[in-house]
Amino acid sequence: MGDLVKIAVGLSAYLLIGPLLGVMMARASWLQRAVFVLAIFLIAIPADYTTFYVHSIETYRGHTKGFQVTVYDMLLIALLVALYLRDPKRFRFVPPGLLLYVLFCLLCTVSIVNSVNQLYTIMSLYQFLKAPLIYVVAYNFLEEEKDLDTVLTAFALSLIMQALVGLKMRYLDGYYQIRGWFDHQNSMAMWTYNLALPLLAVALSNRCKPWRSLFYLSAFGAGGVLIILSLSRASLAVFAVGSALILGGSLLAGLTWKRIGVAALATVGGIAAISMAADTIFERFTGARDYDAPKYDFRWALNQVSKEMFQDTIIGVGWNNFNLANSQPQPKYWKIYQRWDKMRGGAPEEGHYRANACTESLYWLILAENGVPGMLGFILFTGLTFWWILRNVRRYHLSIFGFFQYGLLITLMMTYLHSQLERVLFQTAPLYTWLCYLAMSAKLARDKVMKEVYVENSRHRNLLVNLLNAGATLLGGSRTAAAKSSSGT
Repeated sequence: MGDLVKIAVGLSAYLLIGPLLGVMMARASWLQRAVFVLAIFLIAIPADYTTFYVHSIETYRGHTKGFQVTVYDMLLIALLVALYLRDPKRFRFVPPGLLLYVLFCLLCTVSIVNSVNQLYTIMSLYQFLKAPLIYVVAYNFLEEEKDLDTVLTAFALSLIMQALVGLKMRYLDGYYQIRGWFDHQNSMAMWTYNLALPLLAVALSNRCKPWRSLFYLSAFGAGGVLIILSLSRASLAVFAVGSALILGGSLLAGLTWKRIGVAALATVGGIAAISMAADTIFERFTGARDYDAPKYDFRWALNQVSKEMFQDTIIGVGWNNFNLANSQPQPKYWKIYQRWDKMRGGAPEEGHYRANACTESLYWLILAENGVPGMLGFILFTGLTFWWILRNVRRYHLSIFGFFQYGLLITLMMTYLHSQLERVLFQTAPLYTWLCYLAMSAKLARDKVMKEVYVENSRHRNLLVNLLNAGATLLGGSRTAAAKSSSGT
């Protein structure tokens, strides 16, 4: 299919089919929910089934492989139209936080003046500017508990399906490290715990119905299986620590048989699952030689490349241009890989360095490609949204929304820490999931049309809320605000 045909198909999907579908389902809330579930589910299935690229660069290992056209974006456009027609007065085209995200994208684009290939930078700008479709949709979609349940149901179904794929790959196809429908096992593992940990938190809420708690816990268990099958050491540690923090936080919020039972079951199930895969996990941990950096740790070499790029220019070498700038025929950065190979005793021919690897650290990637402007934009956007989530935990503490926000708080803490080792957050499925979460958090933090928030009755002081209030006060929150939030507003 030629590019002209692809452009025609893409424009038809985004400007004709999507809006018409939105008009058709504007009065059918159940259909809107079903389409949202389908859109989220499609994001994590193989791109060959949902995606094509205009000006395709299939062999390039950057942010995107061309100008992407996807089925799930078309569905998100349909939802955007349907939600607007449902209630035009309440619909917000520019939700809180969106302009800050757009600012981040524009600051990243400043680096285009240094780009080896400026078209690659424009591809990245297009990719990142269409991703907030899910931000606008999720913000306007969330009105009550059943809307949150819809989104979490989509995440749960995605995890369960991915676990089935992973089990097939491991025990029927004989794969060693399982990557599911993703390009790499680390991508799958990071996406997995981003879905699984908030599901665990919501399942522990007393407001969550028993059958739904069981469904979410099953998806959480499926996520645990995927993490173990991936043999991703960092993700396994993040999943264990994140689960412990969520379980511990829920017990501080009040002892219930559900929470005690889940804690016991998670402990026994985790030990059993790890025991079943103990041989491969042990081999994975002991066989890795990255303890002897820099000789065996390729991340060290990648970070050296990023460091030199950042030192050479404060605005970066060009968004989506890392893999061009660090490879031949560009004259400089590929030599770092060559020196690293020689240090290890290898001496590949110079032609070997025409398609070098990209750094695995999200932060080094931003600094190398987008410099100070891009990093500043990223910090502003993530800082504001993280602050909203912290406030939401205090505001909604014992409601189902509060448990969701607490689970997300822990998840993002782990994700941002893990991003020092992985750039996965900017890949399509994690990026859309991240923006969906942040949009719902923005809605809970800033919009006053949320329906009544139900809070559990407890005769005991909520220790978790006390700790959060104390932390927020140290960060600058006023005593009045802390007292108001702890009263259940």
